[in-house]
Amino acid sequence: MAIEQDAAIVLRSFPYGEADRILLLGTPPRFGKLRVIAKGARRPKSRFGASAQPFQIGQAVFLS
Repeated sequence: MAIEQDAAIVLRSFPYGEADRILLLGTPPRFGKLRVIAKGARRPKSRFGASAQPFQIGQAVFLS
């Protein structure tokens, strides 16, 4: 398993459990579509809450 980083856009967002979110990310063709879990994204003081909304563009760091 390697740590990868690439540009990504959030395509969809699903609630998962009490505080987590599953994100469907679109990345360049090297990785394609990814499903990732944003741990704690639904907590009130989370830094990831705003970034987990659809059509947000940013950098994604994940294990491949």
